[in-house]
Amino acid sequence: VAVDLACSIAAGLPEWFGYEIEPGRVLYIAAEGSRGLLVRVAAWRQQHGTHALSHLDILPTSVSLDNQERLAELAPILEAAIRKRDRYRLIVIDTLARSMDGDENSTPDMNRVIRACELLQRIGSTILLVHHHGKDVSRGARGSSALPGAVEVQIDVESGGDLLAAPIKVELTLAKDSARPPPLNLRARAVGLGMEDA
Repeated sequence: VAVDLACSIAAGLPEWFGYEIEPGRVLYIAAEGSRGLLVRVAAWRQQHGTHALSHLDILPTSVSLDNQERLAELAPILEAAIRKRDRYRLIVIDTLARSMDGDENSTPDMNRVIRACELLQRIGSTILLVHHHGKDVSRGARGSSALPGAVEVQIDVESGGDLLAAPIKVELTLAKDSARPPPLNLRARAVGLGMEDA
């Protein structure tokens, strides 16, 4: 879901499942599964007929949001985009757990992550953190309660098992400044890339 949204914004599509989107440059920080991400982006391009995603930048490594020195590694990338007057409209961090040095259960460590995200927001970017539920889904996201207390919007994505057979429910479960729309029920689609080893 995050890849589809990121590609839709970067490609300048006018809408995403009925919701108007504002096109712009996207930075996708693939802290885990970067090879799989590249395959998904290739499938997205093939499905949508968009072979040039020049506004999608993929960083295939983790950035430690709770470590100031490691976070500073992002500065040249962000500054280059700002110099070109092409700031990142969206920064996807996938996943949160792989993008911090500290313990996701620690409130001080999570507060450092939150402050880093606020810093990234100041350049005009929306930050999308991909994070996982705990084993007990009813208890919400893993880790410190500082995170759900700080986010402006929380979107839960659930699948009933086999991605190609079961619907994928995308639901806005927290919105501090807007009404909650009805959930989306999406279906994954297999896209053949003609690759022997995907």
